Amino acid sequence: MKSKKMIGYVLIIIGLAIAVVSLVFPEILDEEILPELDTLWIIIPSLIVIAIGFLIVKNKSPTTRKQRGEEVPIYKGNEIIGYRKK
Repeated sequence: MKSKKMIGYVLIIIGLAIAVVSLVFPEILDEEILPELDTLWIIIPSLIVIAIGFLIVKNKSPTTRKQRGEEVPIYKGNEIIGYRKK
């Protein structure tokens, strides 16, 4: 599970880096790397990558979800004699 979150964070960072570079330094992209593409065509995929990374990070695994029938102890004096669902 930790590795999935790490992948999500990496995707977010990559998407942000691409978006920032395309917005702050559009002349570098226009002249050297992608002369035929508009900046918008670079920002849209970077936003998609950021969204995918965010969804991966925020995805809850079944082990971290709250249990539906949380069990509470049944006491008789100071002893626990059983459990019941809340």
